[in-house]
Amino acid sequence: VDRIVEWRLETDPSEDAYEWQSAAASTFDASDRLADLDVPTLVLHGTADQVLPVENADLLAEAIPDATLVTVEGGSHLFFVEKADRVTGELRGFFADV
Repeated sequence: VDRIVEWRLETDPSEDAYEWQSAAASTFDASDRLADLDVPTLVLHGTADQVLPVENADLLAEAIPDATLVTVEGGSHLFFVEKADRVTGELRGFFADV
C-alpha cells in the first residue's frame, strides 16, 4: 500500500482528469447488458473496500450468468496489491478451470 500511496503522490492527476473520471464513473451503467455475457467470469472484491461496498460485487455476480464471486477477507479497494498472493492463487485456479 505504501508503494501505491507513493506512486499516487508522484503522479497525481490534474483536476480536469479527476473530474472527467468522476463523471464517467458516476454516470456509466451497463447493468442492462450483464445478463448477455456468455463467458466465464470471476468477480473479485475486498471485504474492507471503503470505495465500493462489497454488495456491489454481490449484485455484479448475481447479474452475470454463472459468474464466480470471491471475496478477499480484509482487502481494501487495493486488495489486488495488498493480498497479491491470494488474488494470484484465485486467478490461477479460475483460469485453470476455463
